[in-house]
Amino acid sequence: MDASAKSQYIIFDLEWNYVTEEQKLSEIIDIGAARVSMTDGGLQIVDTFHSYVKPTFSPYIAKEIRRITQVTSELLAHESPFPVVLGRFLEWIGPDEYFLCSWGPDHYVLIENCHLHNLQVDWLQNFNDIQIEFMRGLQLSPGQQVGLMTALQMSNIRFEGQPHRALDDAVNTAKLFMQVFDRLRLIRNSCQEEEMWNFGIKDKGYEERKASFTKDYVKLVQRLKNSRVAAQLKRRELAERCGMSKKSITNIEGFRRKASLAELQAINNALHTINPKLAIRLPATFS
Repeated sequence: MDASAKSQYIIFDLEWNYVTEEQKLSEIIDIGAARVSMTDGGLQIVDTFHSYVKPTFSPYIAKEIRRITQVTSELLAHESPFPVVLGRFLEWIGPDEYFLCSWGPDHYVLIENCHLHNLQVDWLQNFNDIQIEFMRGLQLSPGQQVGLMTALQMSNIRFEGQPHRALDDAVNTAKLFMQVFDRLRLIRNSCQEEEMWNFGIKDKGYEERKASFTKDYVKLVQRLKNSRVAAQLKRRELAERCGMSKKSITNIEGFRRKASLAELQAINNALHTINPKLAIRLPATFS
């Protein structure tokens, strides 16, 4: 465990709306978090945060999202937009070091929304996917995905509240986090622009090569690349999963050559087997 007894653990959950079916853009509409700290009685939830988020890019909440979350456009109409809510969230987290933990790669959606609103992401640190760690403890492969409800049942923890409400999911994830804490391998990391969005492949000709492709193609490659990082996959590991070479993955991500639609589909399918949230909607054709 790369953490100290003085560390604070922010266990958070997000709910989001799909803005367009074509791009499957994820706009956050609900943020919930539980602060877990070490007390004299052991790890405890010492505080919580919750806020709905007024949509900026689409006021219409997709039918499937309404069904799952029970969140409606009317509920969000008088809430604050994402930049304001994020400011409150960061103020609540405070200046001390923290580990940002979620069930699944929700930090990726946080990063995506920060970029949508032209907000900095250098505040994001020590993000850890508790789902991956839980499955590692069970010696399961990433493809053998375990949902939060199943993990709680396996740990004899009763879910309290309403599923797919951000605060309720965060609090229940925090209960699971505290129970399995001693078996977790939390890592320290950062979310610098160079690290998270260029991934060590931004050489001298990177911008020129990228400019030679269409904006739609660049967006597809970058979203797949972001998903790979969210899954904490090295290029070699992704290559093995989709039957390609590491060099091919590097060249595609670095815009050294154009990928075929079949190659992008293979990458997308590999990411989907790890976590469906990481997959994107690919077009039938692209230029």
